[in-house]
Amino acid sequence: MEENSWKTKKKGSSTLPSHLCRYFTIEEIRATTNNFEDIFIIGVGGFGNVYKGYIDEVTPVAIKRLKSGSRQGVKEFLNEIELLSQLRHIHLVSLIGYCNEDTEMILVYDFMQRGTLRENLYGSDIEPLRWNKRLEILLGAARGLHYLHAGAKHNIIHRDVKSTNILLDEKCVAKVSDFGLSKVGPTGISNSHISTMVKGSIGYLDPECYLRHRLTLKSDVYSFGVVLLEVLCARPPLDHSLDTKNVSLVVITMKV
Repeated sequence: MEENSWKTKKKGSSTLPSHLCRYFTIEEIRATTNNFEDIFIIGVGGFGNVYKGYIDEVTPVAIKRLKSGSRQGVKEFLNEIELLSQLRHIHLVSLIGYCNEDTEMILVYDFMQRGTLRENLYGSDIEPLRWNKRLEILLGAARGLHYLHAGAKHNIIHRDVKSTNILLDEKCVAKVSDFGLSKVGPTGISNSHISTMVKGSIGYLDPECYLRHRLTLKSDVYSFGVVLLEVLCARPPLDHSLDTKNVSLVVITMKV
């Protein structure tokens, strides 16, 4: 079956400010995914499915549909829209629009042809990246994080830096993605951290944040360091198929 597309229509009912980004009706979303047909699924996660579609008949997009009971709830959905609609950087994934209609929570992004960094390292049929390309990707992702930490109006802590949240376009340009857990960082000279609940992905979590519930910009730096090891070793941060002493990539590295 050929991939469908939708054309821009007037806005449906939205509870979000119209100036943030483009609003799509559920009819438009259903049309471009043939009512969320499985053939259009390009990714599956704890949040739900990601579908490929087209807007204005020519522009490919990724459509993330949050499933009922998803760990990424209404708060995270709104948070991602409000943050990404105000951020623009070559190494951040671009949010095109959203839909929150008929109990649906849907985000529409630029389509990333090469998928996730992890898929290009291991666990898929994709040919592994060459070393020079891996370096370019890491530099790009680092620049995206630096923009969040120092280049935006307010410093922003991503909180979920990992290889599956670094996407690659057709030229392998890295784009940091998934801002549902992100928070504005500490403000003022006297404030070095934010006291908050632990959020993120096991294997990438900053130990200080995990143990003391203190979130800082360095929490992202730690997580990115785990990604560096993952790229170097082409294996996940935690591999429970191995014997106990080799499960954690970080622990192995600390022993070297």
